[in-house]
Amino acid sequence: MLRSRALEFQQVLQPAMLLLLGLAIVMAGSFTIGFTDKGLWVLFGIVAVIIGAGITVRPEIGLYILVFFIFTNMSDVLEVTFGIPSTNKPLVALLFVGTLANLVVLHHKPLIFRTTEIAVLGYGIVVALSLLFAEIRQGMLSVMLDWAKDFAILLIIVQQCTNERVWKNMQWTLVASAGFVALLSCYQVLTGDYSNDFYGLANAPVHEITEGFDSTRVTGPLVDPNYYAMILLIAYPIAGYRLLTDKSQVLKLLAGVAFLLIAATILFTYSRGGFLALVVVTILALRERKMDLIRIGGSVAIITVVMLPVLPKGFTDRMLTLTDILPGDLSMQTESSFRGRTSEALVATQMFYDRPILGVGRENYPEMYLDYSSRLGLDDRLEDREAHSMYLEVAAETGILGVLSFGTMLVVVFAGIQKAKRDLRAAEREDLVPWVSGAEFALVGYLIASIFLHADYARYFWLTVAFAVSTGVIAHAQLNQYQQRKHEEQLMRNELL
Repeated sequence: MLRSRALEFQQVLQPAMLLLLGLAIVMAGSFTIGFTDKGLWVLFGIVAVIIGAGITVRPEIGLYILVFFIFTNMSDVLEVTFGIPSTNKPLVALLFVGTLANLVVLHHKPLIFRTTEIAVLGYGIVVALSLLFAEIRQGMLSVMLDWAKDFAILLIIVQQCTNERVWKNMQWTLVASAGFVALLSCYQVLTGDYSNDFYGLANAPVHEITEGFDSTRVTGPLVDPNYYAMILLIAYPIAGYRLLTDKSQVLKLLAGVAFLLIAATILFTYSRGGFLALVVVTILALRERKMDLIRIGGSVAIITVVMLPVLPKGFTDRMLTLTDILPGDLSMQTESSFRGRTSEALVATQMFYDRPILGVGRENYPEMYLDYSSRLGLDDRLEDREAHSMYLEVAAETGILGVLSFGTMLVVVFAGIQKAKRDLRAAEREDLVPWVSGAEFALVGYLIASIFLHADYARYFWLTVAFAVSTGVIAHAQLNQYQQRKHEEQLMRNELL
């Protein structure tokens, strides 16, 4: 009786407290902005304190904020536009402590740390060793802090995703974040107005499209259009599966709008790797759904005809340059970017041969590129360059141990996804399997795009891995609930007998 009354009191008290806090923020904000020269900073501080308190009590709120901040690159946007120091690391630290306190102290639940997390940690240990034995160790502490932050994000997501509601809301937060930045980019392209960058959330610099033709390419909250396409690929299949399988017509509509915005923006980036990954992921997802190929082909033809008038100038010509990657003869590679990438690939290979065990050290490839490229004489750009492929980068910077640990991690993650699907079917939760498939193909799309891009903005990769890893957590929780429910039903039947 006392407990039920306490719960009723808590349900009444929480909205009242939120209302009072909201009024306090408004009043404090009005005063500080009106009567002090640093009122906006004080207001930001008040909001930060409120958010911090909320995260400690309700860690899932912090999780949604974190997903939004990571995907929209909000930390960098705030720093560049408003001069606010980086918020990602403090937010991750606060959320990590809040999650552990809520899980272990308040609810007395064990910390989730399975084979999957061990495999991810194993790769992190190899990264640390590659730096420890590298010739260049200047950025060692910074690299390891960044990796620790990314691993903490994965652990935060894993601990919180035993709850179905939190797990689903996390995916919806990602779709909403992607749809939001994609909407801004589509507005720029369709109106031709690139003067408004929406406080850094919709950048659109001029880049080379094909040799002799330059044009605007949307980059969203990032500075590179190829990476923008890559991060949109994370949300693309998740939104697609919500469109295909969600039971709510309203949510289907919202997912459909986000899906179209995301797909269109990927095309507007002119990213060849992004376009290739989009096509492959679409085919794999449709095959997984066992959809009619004839109807699919007809739909694709109609969409293509509709899209042709709005495709940016030079898009088709740029996509056709994908064929230049295939020949082995360098003379057939007419674009300067391909010559540069060939040099970058050969340099990565040579670094691997020179230091095969642990490589040259994580993030040391750019520092050593010129020394290697000058011997090749293929690239006339006298500047530090990246490997332009995550897999070549892993091999060059972490050696055979890095390749093995990275490959093992991916195998374990994908094996966990398949087990998650089996567990959900065993738990009679077939409705959650499409959610798992969305996270699975998000990682597949990212890995395909990574063939052509190095691991810059690594936090997006680890966020995608965390989404994939979370599928095993929710599936295990659902299976346990199902087995417990069946056990209780069996006990009741035995009592009746």
